[in-house]
Amino acid sequence: MKLNVVTQYLSFNFPPGPAFIKIAYAINLQKCGCSIFLLTLMVLYWNFSRGAWIYFVLHGSYGMFWMLKHLTFPDASFERKQTFLSAVILWVLILGPYLVPGFLMMSGRAD
Repeated sequence: MKLNVVTQYLSFNFPPGPAFIKIAYAINLQKCGCSIFLLTLMVLYWNFSRGAWIYFVLHGSYGMFWMLKHLTFPDASFERKQTFLSAVILWVLILGPYLVPGFLMMSGRAD
């Protein structure tokens, strides 16, 4: 099997169920939710250091600009629909690791 066939299968058609979630929803939720996640971690670990604020502002503004870009210049490839488990795979394997550095910083595990 070619890698592209496997990638397409995992990204859009992983069973069960029909493809009903636009890939844009999964990506936009992660990008825009990153600032809420980081702010929650800041409060949870009581980390309001200068570095924590800078990290929060950079990723929060990135999420806002991402959404502005999506609303003004939508990417047609993000309009394709995927199954629920394909969206979960996208979050866990691709978008999830993006949140790990923020967790490490806010929790004090990476100084």
